[in-house]
Amino acid sequence: MTIKSRRQIEKAIRVLSENQKMSEGQAYEHMRSRATSLRVTVPEVANMTIEAQEAMEKLELRGH
Repeated sequence: MTIKSRRQIEKAIRVLSENQKMSEGQAYEHMRSRATSLRVTVPEVANMTIEAQEAMEKLELRGH
C-alpha cells in the first residue's frame, strides 16, 4: 500500500468517524466490507468517501 493510499484511508476514517458516528475500527471495517461487495480496493472506497464528503460540503449539505 502506498503512503498516499494510507493517507486517503486515514482521512476517510476520520470522515466516517465524524459524520457517521463510527469508531475508527468500525469505519475501517465498513470500508473493507464495501470494497469487498463492490469488488474494488479499500483505497478506492476511501477515495469515494472523501469525494462524497467534499461534494456534500460544496452543496452546503454538511458542516464545513
